Amino acid sequence: MKVLVVSDVHANIAALNTILEKEADYDILCCAGDYTDYGIYPTEVIERFRNLKNTHLVYGNHDLHVINTYESKEWKNVEDGKYNYAMSILKSNNGNPDACNRYTFAYENPVAGEGHFIHTYMNDGNPLPSFEGEPVLVDIGDDIDAFTELVWNKLNADNKVSLFVRYIDIETGKYESRIVNKNK
Repeated sequence: MKVLVVSDVHANIAALNTILEKEADYDILCCAGDYTDYGIYPTEVIERFRNLKNTHLVYGNHDLHVINTYESKEWKNVEDGKYNYAMSILKSNNGNPDACNRYTFAYENPVAGEGHFIHTYMNDGNPLPSFEGEPVLVDIGDDIDAFTELVWNKLNADNKVSLFVRYIDIETGKYESRIVNKNK
Protein backbone atom coordinates (compact mmCIF):
# COMPACT_ATOMS: atom_id res chain seq x y z
CA MET A 1 0.00 0.00 0.00
CA LYS A 2 1.34 3.42 -0.97
CA VAL A 3 0.61 6.33 1.39
CA LEU A 4 1.29 9.81 0.01
CA VAL A 5 1.89 12.48 2.67
CA VAL A 6 1.68 16.13 1.64
CA SER A 7 1.94 19.29 3.71
CA ASP A 8 2.45 23.04 3.37
CA VAL A 9 0.86 23.46 -0.05
CA HIS A 10 0.08 27.10 0.88
CA ALA A 11 -2.37 27.69 -1.98
CA ASN A 12 0.14 26.67 -4.65
CA ILE A 13 -2.06 24.71 -7.05
CA ALA A 14 0.76 24.15 -9.56
CA ALA A 15 2.94 22.46 -6.93
CA LEU A 16 0.03 20.33 -5.71
CA ASN A 17 -0.84 19.24 -9.24
CA THR A 18 2.79 18.35 -9.94
CA ILE A 19 3.00 16.14 -6.86
CA LEU A 20 -0.31 14.45 -7.63
CA GLU A 21 0.72 13.76 -11.23
CA LYS A 22 4.07 12.26 -10.20
CA GLU A 23 2.53 10.18 -7.40
CA ALA A 24 -0.82 9.31 -9.00
CA ASP A 25 -0.63 5.67 -7.95
CA TYR A 26 -1.14 6.39 -4.21
CA ASP A 27 -3.67 4.36 -2.21
CA ILE A 28 -4.15 6.87 0.63
CA LEU A 29 -3.41 10.60 0.66
CA CYS A 30 -2.68 12.31 3.98
CA CYS A 31 -2.27 16.06 4.16
CA ALA A 32 -0.74 17.57 7.27
CA GLY A 33 -2.28 20.99 6.70
CA ASP A 34 -1.44 24.48 5.56
CA TYR A 35 -3.52 24.42 2.38
CA THR A 36 -4.04 28.18 2.56
CA ASP A 37 -2.02 31.36 2.99
CA TYR A 38 0.88 32.71 0.91
CA GLY A 39 -0.24 31.51 -2.51
CA ILE A 40 -2.97 32.92 -4.72
CA TYR A 41 -5.04 29.77 -5.31
CA PRO A 42 -6.51 28.73 -1.92
CA THR A 43 -9.95 27.91 -3.34
CA GLU A 44 -8.49 25.77 -6.13
CA VAL A 45 -6.26 23.87 -3.69
CA ILE A 46 -9.14 23.15 -1.32
CA GLU A 47 -11.40 22.05 -4.18
CA ARG A 48 -8.66 19.81 -5.54
CA PHE A 49 -8.30 18.08 -2.16
CA ARG A 50 -12.10 17.68 -1.90
CA ASN A 51 -12.19 15.83 -5.21
CA LEU A 52 -9.39 13.36 -4.47
CA LYS A 53 -9.88 9.70 -3.51
CA ASN A 54 -9.04 8.24 -0.09
CA THR A 55 -7.94 11.52 1.42
CA HIS A 56 -7.36 12.35 5.09
CA LEU A 57 -6.83 15.99 5.95
CA VAL A 58 -6.01 17.95 9.09
CA TYR A 59 -5.74 21.71 9.57
CA GLY A 60 -2.33 23.33 9.82
CA ASN A 61 -1.48 26.45 11.78
CA HIS A 62 -1.98 28.67 8.71
CA ASP A 63 -5.41 27.16 8.03
CA LEU A 64 -6.45 27.72 11.64
CA HIS A 65 -5.20 31.30 11.52
CA VAL A 66 -7.27 31.99 8.39
CA ILE A 67 -10.37 30.36 9.92
CA ASN A 68 -9.98 32.10 13.29
CA THR A 69 -9.31 35.47 11.69
CA TYR A 70 -12.40 35.17 9.51
CA GLU A 71 -14.69 33.89 12.27
CA SER A 72 -13.50 36.49 14.80
CA LYS A 73 -13.99 39.21 12.19
CA GLU A 74 -10.52 40.42 13.24
CA TRP A 75 -9.86 41.36 9.63
CA LYS A 76 -12.42 44.14 9.78
CA ASN A 77 -12.17 45.41 13.35
CA VAL A 78 -11.63 49.05 14.14
CA GLU A 79 -10.54 49.72 17.71
CA ASP A 80 -10.48 53.16 19.31
CA GLY A 81 -10.93 54.79 15.90
CA LYS A 82 -7.78 53.13 14.57
CA TYR A 83 -7.52 50.72 11.69
CA ASN A 84 -4.50 48.97 10.26
CA TYR A 85 -4.32 47.22 6.94
CA ALA A 86 -1.86 45.36 4.80
CA MET A 87 -1.65 44.57 1.12
CA SER A 88 0.50 41.97 -0.56
CA ILE A 89 1.47 40.84 -4.01
CA LEU A 90 3.17 37.74 -5.39
CA LYS A 91 5.68 38.07 -8.19
CA SER A 92 8.32 35.94 -9.83
CA ASN A 93 11.76 35.82 -8.30
CA ASN A 94 13.79 38.07 -10.61
CA GLY A 95 11.78 36.91 -13.61
CA ASN A 96 12.09 33.21 -12.76
CA PRO A 97 8.57 31.73 -13.16
CA ASP A 98 9.53 28.67 -11.08
CA ALA A 99 9.92 30.73 -7.90
CA CYS A 100 7.89 33.55 -6.46
CA ASN A 101 8.24 36.10 -3.67
CA ARG A 102 5.55 37.76 -1.57
CA TYR A 103 5.85 41.47 -0.89
CA THR A 104 3.72 42.88 1.94
CA PHE A 105 3.00 46.54 2.64
CA ALA A 106 1.48 47.40 6.04
CA TYR A 107 -0.19 50.68 6.99
CA GLU A 108 -0.99 51.72 10.55
CA ASN A 109 -3.75 54.17 11.40
CA PRO A 110 -4.41 55.46 7.85
CA VAL A 111 -5.71 58.96 7.26
CA ALA A 112 -9.34 59.37 6.17
CA GLY A 113 -9.57 60.07 2.44
CA GLU A 114 -6.25 58.38 1.65
CA GLY A 115 -5.65 54.86 0.45
CA HIS A 116 -3.15 52.76 -1.42
CA PHE A 117 -3.41 51.09 -4.77
CA ILE A 118 -1.40 48.04 -5.70
CA HIS A 119 -1.42 46.76 -9.22
CA THR A 120 0.14 43.79 -10.91
CA TYR A 121 2.04 45.40 -13.76
CA MET A 122 4.12 48.56 -14.12
CA ASN A 123 3.85 49.35 -17.85
CA ASP A 124 3.16 47.78 -21.20
CA GLY A 125 5.49 45.09 -22.48
CA ASN A 126 5.70 41.57 -23.76
CA PRO A 127 5.68 39.93 -21.34
CA LEU A 128 4.13 42.50 -19.01
CA PRO A 129 6.75 43.69 -16.52
CA SER A 130 5.96 42.80 -12.89
CA PHE A 131 5.01 45.30 -10.20
CA GLU A 132 7.91 47.22 -8.69
CA GLY A 133 8.21 49.75 -5.87
CA GLU A 134 5.58 50.85 -3.38
CA PRO A 135 1.78 50.90 -3.68
CA VAL A 136 0.54 54.22 -5.01
CA LEU A 137 -1.01 56.73 -2.57
CA VAL A 138 -4.47 57.75 -3.84
CA ASP A 139 -7.06 60.29 -2.79
CA ILE A 140 -10.41 58.67 -2.09
CA GLY A 141 -13.66 60.60 -2.35
CA ASP A 142 -16.88 59.94 -0.43
CA ASP A 143 -18.64 57.90 -3.16
CA ILE A 144 -17.47 54.27 -3.36
CA ASP A 145 -19.22 53.63 -6.67
CA ALA A 146 -17.67 56.69 -8.33
CA PHE A 147 -14.24 55.75 -7.01
CA THR A 148 -14.60 52.11 -8.12
CA GLU A 149 -15.66 53.23 -11.60
CA LEU A 150 -12.78 55.73 -11.78
CA VAL A 151 -10.17 53.10 -10.92
CA TRP A 152 -11.71 50.41 -13.15
CA ASN A 153 -11.84 52.76 -16.13
CA LYS A 154 -8.18 53.77 -15.66
CA LEU A 155 -6.97 50.16 -15.84
CA ASN A 156 -5.69 48.86 -19.16
CA ALA A 157 -8.68 47.26 -20.89
CA ASP A 158 -6.61 44.41 -22.34
CA ASN A 159 -4.99 43.46 -19.04
CA LYS A 160 -7.54 44.15 -16.31
CA VAL A 161 -9.32 41.18 -14.79
CA SER A 162 -10.80 42.19 -11.43
CA LEU A 163 -10.86 44.97 -8.86
CA PHE A 164 -11.67 44.93 -5.13
CA VAL A 165 -12.51 48.22 -3.38
CA ARG A 166 -13.44 48.58 0.30
CA TYR A 167 -14.54 51.77 2.08
CA ILE A 168 -14.19 51.62 5.87
CA ASP A 169 -15.59 54.16 8.32
CA ILE A 170 -12.66 54.30 10.73
CA GLU A 171 -14.79 55.65 13.58
CA THR A 172 -17.47 52.92 13.45
CA GLY A 173 -15.76 50.07 11.64
CA LYS A 174 -18.64 49.78 9.16
CA TYR A 175 -17.58 49.02 5.63
CA GLU A 176 -18.81 48.66 2.07
CA SER A 177 -17.11 46.58 -0.60
CA ARG A 178 -17.27 46.48 -4.36
CA ILE A 179 -15.89 43.80 -6.66
CA VAL A 180 -15.69 44.31 -10.41
CA ASN A 181 -14.83 41.37 -12.63
CA LYS A 182 -14.19 41.64 -16.35
CA ASN A 183 -15.77 38.24 -16.94
CA LYS A 184 -19.13 38.93 -15.31
